[in-house]
Amino acid sequence: LTQTVGTQPVPYDTSRTDGDGSFTLLRLNGQWNHRLDAGGRLEWKFGAGQGRSLTHSLRDEFTGGALSRTLDDRGDTVDRNALVAGKFIRTLAGDHSLVAGAEGEANRRQETRTTNDPTLLANFGDNVSAASTRFAAYGQDEWNLTPQWAVHAGLRWEGITTRGASGEHGSVAQTN
Repeated sequence: LTQTVGTQPVPYDTSRTDGDGSFTLLRLNGQWNHRLDAGGRLEWKFGAGQGRSLTHSLRDEFTGGALSRTLDDRGDTVDRNALVAGKFIRTLAGDHSLVAGAEGEANRRQETRTTNDPTLLANFGDNVSAASTRFAAYGQDEWNLTPQWAVHAGLRWEGITTRGASGEHGSVAQTN
């Protein structure tokens, strides 16, 4: 590290950082279709998953060849999600289909980061959490013009709620 401006001495002249990380993912998805005797069909989809990321870095800083500071940084992030959706499909004349359905989805994220620096009076880091929930309902006419082109017309209602918190005391921000 070379400092070209100012009178303060450089905090260190060389450094070495070692880091590692891992990511794991677990996902389960399914779909169930059922043809009705009176015509039409029901489709159900569901899914759930979790992903986790762990990171660690260790940084040694040297001044004049002597160890002057060590920074130990650790991160842990967990994402969870769930989805359920159902729809009714009824084929009408002329390549039209009447479709009505509903969906619900929830996502949660928790992040924890800790940095240990022995030159500070206390260790510091970040704790962040976020959540979103989405619900939707719709009804529409789907018309297949050709095998490559389709037209969809209908109504859809969708509501999304998000929440976030950070720090030890959990300051919260929410959006609807």
